[in-house]
Amino acid sequence: LNQFLLDATRVTRANEATRDDLEEDVRREHLAVVAAKRAVELDPQNVRALQAEMLAFFFRGEVDTALKIGARALVMNPNDTEMSAEYGLRLALSGQWERGCALIADAVLRNAGPIGYFETSLALCSYMQQDYAAAERWIRAADVHSNPLYHFIVAAILGQLDKVDQAAKERHWIETNAAGLLENIHREVAMRIHRPEDQAHFLAGLVKSGLAIP
Repeated sequence: LNQFLLDATRVTRANEATRDDLEEDVRREHLAVVAAKRAVELDPQNVRALQAEMLAFFFRGEVDTALKIGARALVMNPNDTEMSAEYGLRLALSGQWERGCALIADAVLRNAGPIGYFETSLALCSYMQQDYAAAERWIRAADVHSNPLYHFIVAAILGQLDKVDQAAKERHWIETNAAGLLENIHREVAMRIHRPEDQAHFLAGLVKSGLAIP
């Protein structure tokens, strides 16, 4: 069971960090779903297994299925802060920003880990609710600089705040270290943010940061 959980979590978190090759994306999604399903079969009550299954289905684009799995897992263990935060993030990304972000915020207050990952999620929450100052405070608190998505979120926030010089530094980092993600940015954003209007809002911040969006 532990190996299946490790495989499913590793693959889904890899998908969260960077995806710049379509064929490899499909392979990762398949491996994640297979590993997560097997983990749930081995222990249907295991919250980590259900969490991995939720993430795998979400990244495959089966959002409704993912949310049903997450809701079931949260009912089973409402005090599991990591599960609560992950489920909240999937709710938010599906368009239920108020409800989802509240779950993430509550989990962070209760020291859900990995804390930097969820602080980044709260930055995105604030951004989508057009509180760009709060978004900047959350993203500055998050120590996940190695994750390319962190830099895209920073760039979007700084773009909306018209902080041109700081945005230029993020733009340079992205163009140097995440050119593949930038080239496929529409697909990358659509894979994570479900509603077209929310996708457009995020991309608008990137454009304001000075990034050349294809």
